[in-house]
Amino acid sequence: MIAALRPHAVGLALETGRPPNREICVTNKILIYPLAGLAVAATRTKGQQWVMGQAPEMGFTYASGDSAELARGLQRWLDNPSALEGARGAARRAAEKVFSWKRESHKLLAVLEGAMA
Repeated sequence: MIAALRPHAVGLALETGRPPNREICVTNKILIYPLAGLAVAATRTKGQQWVMGQAPEMGFTYASGDSAELARGLQRWLDNPSALEGARGAARRAAEKVFSWKRESHKLLAVLEGAMA
């Protein structure tokens, strides 16, 4: 999947926020795009805002269903390719430093060890 995404520049993490669990969830795609070095355009759900808040320079959020806001965000990248490359670089750094399995695995193992105790 990551290799298939690499030729692209932007990943779209689009959610409607309905049903309620889609408002709070963090989908795989918003975490896979940075691994592939893609800038991220994400709808402004609580879950996706949390992810984007961890590395805001990797992209932008917009209101679900607001195609004009999405188009403005994408147009900024079309008008300024260096800003797009900056977002892609930030996404790669976030994948290595923020969303890294090596970093997160310790948290998961601690929770599992606590549950088993």
